[in-house]
Amino acid sequence: MKSKKLQFIIKPEKIKETFNRLDRLNKGDRSSLVFKKIPIIFFMDFFPGFEGKEEVHEKEDDFLCVIEGEGNLLINRKKKLKIRQGDLVYIPSRMFHKLSTKKKGIKYIVVKIKNYK
Repeated sequence: MKSKKLQFIIKPEKIKETFNRLDRLNKGDRSSLVFKKIPIIFFMDFFPGFEGKEEVHEKEDDFLCVIEGEGNLLINRKKKLKIRQGDLVYIPSRMFHKLSTKKKGIKYIVVKIKNYK
């Protein structure tokens, strides 16, 4: 099987920093964390031809990990990003985004983290 290339819309260091915070939280250390609540994790499954509505989160960062299929992500009403299996995408709070699919559906995991900056 051909390996999939990851694509980022933010520096990988930011992703690593956030997951290090998650690890400290899981170990009970809440002293130096930016977020004060446990992240919300859920699974999304959209059918072929899905057309989402534009959304923005004032105080939540999103991490998307695509596990199957492909879709198109519109960022800040201008940047188009094709996402597919194996991609990890970070969407900071206050960034407009909209997802759509064409011939294939998409399945991904979302990790939402409160941003108190």
